[in-house]
Amino acid sequence: MRYILVVLFSFFAAMVSYGQSLKEKEFIRYFFKSSLYTDRLYDHHVMMIHEALQPDTLRSLERHLYEADSVLVLTSKEKAFVNSEVAKLTTIRWNENLLEKGTLVVKDSLSGQETQSSSTRRLHRFSKPIFIRNDSVCIFYYDYFNLGCVMRCGTGTLQVYKKKNNNWLLWLTLMEWVS
Repeated sequence: MRYILVVLFSFFAAMVSYGQSLKEKEFIRYFFKSSLYTDRLYDHHVMMIHEALQPDTLRSLERHLYEADSVLVLTSKEKAFVNSEVAKLTTIRWNENLLEKGTLVVKDSLSGQETQSSSTRRLHRFSKPIFIRNDSVCIFYYDYFNLGCVMRCGTGTLQVYKKKNNNWLLWLTLMEWVS
């Protein structure tokens, strides 16, 4: 009985706040120096990520100037790891100290506020970075929408980055959406 309570407590604690590792914080801070961001992704975004990562061979929607190859072939171990990390995305909750100059907006507090604000600030959502190949490749989803836009104007993308000389370079764009 005690074991079951410990497991349940651990599960709910993970849903409340996700303790980011240093490499995850560094990667996210690489993109977002200061930002308004939500505490989590919506479930339908996680489903889109899951669907986009189903093939063993991931192909880019476009070629990027600094990468000659536009294909990532996942090994069976990488595929299993990526799938397990994507499955965890629905339970991850970012905390307010993720970005040094960022502002956390709890997803549940947004209902009805997206279109009532006259602000044109962007509200960002993003996944936990998924690192493979000795942390030299990273799969990352992010999107934004403009607060105050009646049509929920925004865009989102699932991309793969390669680390070169301590910089993250865009390698593959696996999925994009615009509204």
